[in-house]
Amino acid sequence: MKKIAAALIVICLSLSLALPALAAEKTLDLTKSWQLTSDLDPEVPSGDILIIDGGVGYNIYEMGGTLINTGEGFVKLENTILYPDGNGTKAASAAALLEFAESMSVTASKDATTLSYPSLDILTNANIVITASSRPEVIATNEKVVPPASASSVILTLTVTGNGAMVEGKTLTVSVPARSSSNNNSSNNSNNDYYDNNSDSGDNNSVSGSLSSASATGNGIKIEVGGSAGYSANIKNNIMSANISAKSISASVDKLVNELKSNPDKAQVIEIKANNLPNTVDTAEFIFPASAIANVVENTNAALSINIDELAAIILDSKALASATNSGRGDIKLVVQKINDAAALNNEQKAAVGSKPVYDLSIYTGSTKLSNFGLGKVSISLPYNPKVSENKNGIVVYYVDANCNLQIVKNSKYTPEMRSVDFTINHFSLYMIGNNYKTFADISGHWGVDAIEFVASRGLVDGVGDGKFEPYREIKRSEFVQIV
Repeated sequence: MKKIAAALIVICLSLSLALPALAAEKTLDLTKSWQLTSDLDPEVPSGDILIIDGGVGYNIYEMGGTLINTGEGFVKLENTILYPDGNGTKAASAAALLEFAESMSVTASKDATTLSYPSLDILTNANIVITASSRPEVIATNEKVVPPASASSVILTLTVTGNGAMVEGKTLTVSVPARSSSNNNSSNNSNNDYYDNNSDSGDNNSVSGSLSSASATGNGIKIEVGGSAGYSANIKNNIMSANISAKSISASVDKLVNELKSNPDKAQVIEIKANNLPNTVDTAEFIFPASAIANVVENTNAALSINIDELAAIILDSKALASATNSGRGDIKLVVQKINDAAALNNEQKAAVGSKPVYDLSIYTGSTKLSNFGLGKVSISLPYNPKVSENKNGIVVYYVDANCNLQIVKNSKYTPEMRSVDFTINHFSLYMIGNNYKTFADISGHWGVDAIEFVASRGLVDGVGDGKFEPYREIKRSEFVQIV
């Protein structure tokens, strides 16, 4: 994928950006944060996608100018935050699409066989597509709804387009009411019962289950914990272990590879879902056969998506997945552990996070622990319910560096509609949710207060001293360089 270097946009200067002719998909890497003082229109051609990637914390600030796209292609933002103009979001702007996708909701009425979507009239050429469903037997990706025997929650992954912009991977939860008694069948719907509690060995924290057979879908391979007999998947002593053998998924991998040969530009994903787990589970382990993953890496662009109910959601992109197979040391083991014992933390760590969640993420090839993913990226979403009094701009994720010091993940942010903290990294470590809220005495009432507090809480700005920021003061070039 070709990269285009982004130019520095200096405050109070007009912006002019001329883009070369784009191919199907290209990425513009931000090397500095942008401040738009005039409208930016890349005019992306039909069929093309321009990805603006903020990397390790570069953002876009609309300061009188607006990010728009009058072309027939799409602009997609990754690893960056677009802060709309304080005078209001323009109807045809990319910010309007982002605002719509952020606040949208999808509902399912009782006994309905279709979903109810929000009005798209406020956007130009708007469209919503379901790309994945946690319960496809209840809500399928073709939008068909099958009213369940008991009320169910379904997590949908959506792609939302409009105003020349695109939001991929938007997730939301849809509550589907139980069907009316008149619609019940005499037989039970076994798909809703993921675990056979009769297999309980007597230990309240031990449940035996299974992984359903792997299936090749339109977007790749889907595997779910629970259901019919398939792979080894057990929960014991609060640990869920899933061992996926090469034999069990080889046919699905071969089909995925063959599909990509006929449609090489199609995004592919290996999707692992562990839903309806007992709330006592605090550790999840997945073992993947090196041979099958190597086949996927060598012949596809597939990412690995793992969604563990109430514990974490993790996506390793194709480059991260490749780094895990390049060592050739054996099968791949991914471990996600929520640490409940504060004794595992040192005093600095305890002071930073208090009683907030702590997670240990690790990946092994054979018996060797992988230190980083090279050029690969891993997107992580951790569930978090902040206190009502907690300022959301200050919610951050810390990681522990090689010297056991805490470092803030600059792109970490709280997503209120999902009640999760989301961030992107290129290595695994010990991760902690904390609150590093910073503000200034002279920004109250300013239109950019949220943006200022957000960047200050991540150590990107320090103000001018004495607890002040002076938001209306003209910024010097040396100060702007320090910020970005």
